Amino acid sequence: MRFFKLALERKFNQGRRSQYVVASCLYLVCRVEQTSHMLIDFSDKLKINVFTLGQTYLKLRRTLGLQNVPIIEPEIYIRRFAMELDFGPQTAKVAKDASRLVQRMDRDWMSSGRRPAGLCGAALFIASRMNNFDRRVKEIVYYVKVSDATVKKR
Repeated sequence: MRFFKLALERKFNQGRRSQYVVASCLYLVCRVEQTSHMLIDFSDKLKINVFTLGQTYLKLRRTLGLQNVPIIEPEIYIRRFAMELDFGPQTAKVAKDASRLVQRMDRDWMSSGRRPAGLCGAALFIASRMNNFDRRVKEIVYYVKVSDATVKKR
């Protein structure tokens, strides 16, 4: 509510659809609280363009002067994606292995400049194979919401 009120005070909503402004405010709260929600989740639920929503979010941050919003660590998403991929009783082990892989990528500077979802998808793909699960790249792509080329490159 606070971010939305600030946006209204600065007349950020003028010329924009209210659902874009509200979704941007909600995503901003998710980033501050470091939850596992992604911008594309809001886009899917509201059936709006993710790129337009992303532009609105960036303009909202700039308008409110919030340049120090925390960066989302990939480990936050791994647990969520592992549960969606349904590894059964070994979900925690696969998520732990994937987290270790992402940490290793970070130490080797492979994660700098990359969006966390692609790294999580690649790490979960490798971790699923390490734990004898036959997950295809298409399954990973469906839940992680990145292209198959992104997962393969990572």
